Amino acid sequence: MNKIFRNINKVRKLLNVNFDDIIYCQNNILNELKSINNKLDKNNYEVKNQICEIKNNLQSIYKEFDYSNLEMNKLIKNDFNKKQILICGFYGAINLGDDLMLETLLTYLDKIDDLEITIMLCDKKNIDITNYGKYNFIHYPTRTDDFNIIAKYFDAVIFGGGALLDDYEYNDDSPIFNLGYILINLALEFINFNKTTILYGLSSNKQINNKQYIKKLNLIAEKSSVFTLRDTNSLETLKKSGINVSKIKIVDDIVLSNKLLNNMVTKKFDKIKLGIVYICSNEYYSYLYEYTKNIINYLENNNYDYELTFIPFYNHLNNDEELYKRLVKDLNNNKLFIASMPKKYKEIKNIFENQEYIVSMRYHATLMANFMNKNVLSINFVNHRHYFNKIDYIYSNYNFERNTFDFTSELNKSNLDLLFSKHKYKKCEKILLKAQNDIVLYVVKEIEKIRKKDCNEN
Repeated sequence: MNKIFRNINKVRKLLNVNFDDIIYCQNNILNELKSINNKLDKNNYEVKNQICEIKNNLQSIYKEFDYSNLEMNKLIKNDFNKKQILICGFYGAINLGDDLMLETLLTYLDKIDDLEITIMLCDKKNIDITNYGKYNFIHYPTRTDDFNIIAKYFDAVIFGGGALLDDYEYNDDSPIFNLGYILINLALEFINFNKTTILYGLSSNKQINNKQYIKKLNLIAEKSSVFTLRDTNSLETLKKSGINVSKIKIVDDIVLSNKLLNNMVTKKFDKIKLGIVYICSNEYYSYLYEYTKNIINYLENNNYDYELTFIPFYNHLNNDEELYKRLVKDLNNNKLFIASMPKKYKEIKNIFENQEYIVSMRYHATLMANFMNKNVLSINFVNHRHYFNKIDYIYSNYNFERNTFDFTSELNKSNLDLLFSKHKYKKCEKILLKAQNDIVLYVVKEIEKIRKKDCNEN
């Protein structure tokens, strides 16, 4: 017990000073409590009273933590020759689309000398950070002071793609910091410190209405180092909301700048090979079941030999895999398979290469499958505010054959006739090369300016 009380006192002294030592002491406390609990006699009232006292002490310490985000104490520069770069996005959520954008961005940043990269992760449990490589990590800010600490420490921030322009439930007084709130306030803080602020390949809701949000976003559009969008639909949304869009550029989605997409393999198939990417939720199960059943009936009525593979894309708490298992069980068909959750660009590319046709509800699956010259049937997830701008742009800008229908609508025969029709190949090399050039122009060269600026000043 004395060991525990000594550790508690040490925690109090170290509070707001050294994060790692605090965690070390907390772990010692937990280990000692576990050891005591294993030996505890249910009639030992003295020990019980001591444990109660320990719990009270710990609770008082946690109250002191209310005004201290311990993770910010990790931000201590060890090498002043390296520039500190922060990348923000919807990372760590086991959402493949966002992780593909991050992976692609890192392939370009890793080629720049003297950078130390930190990735800001969302607060999701059971994240396998080994998937991201040798980088530093922090989590979303939890206090307004955190924005100040982060902007002081880092030399540049990059918001690395995605539907991050979102005013949903935006409130300056909100105690909960979602990603839409973080983007606005963190970008403004970097601008206040005259730090490099890059918003690359973003998209927005179909509408933006919040006046507080619009006012601040307008300032970011005017003063950020780089502000680019991945679709003209989002540009029109910002324009209609009153944002001055004169400095905003249009680029392709970050995943298109990944050079792995240039090296596509053309395969011949001896049967119908169909990959399916759903947005998986038990709330939507009846629709997903009916879509899959209709596809199977169509194939069997036409006497096709076939193989259907469900592809997980957003597997937080294994939700994709679990729903796919339920579909396989309920449909009771030995021609249905489930792919392993892909974690890397190469893995999803290999999975798609082994399919001839794709049915997709997810944006990045729809985007990649079209650029890999698959026949694609896209289900418009009209239930979500993010989807119209980006999905519509794929077909209106790149002129892929538009075979779509709205979620909750009936999957009809004409959609399936078009899906399984003869392939129409499209050359995409120029688009992919432009995507690679743009990320160099707007991200790589902008980050390189930081080093050159220091050299000129010295």
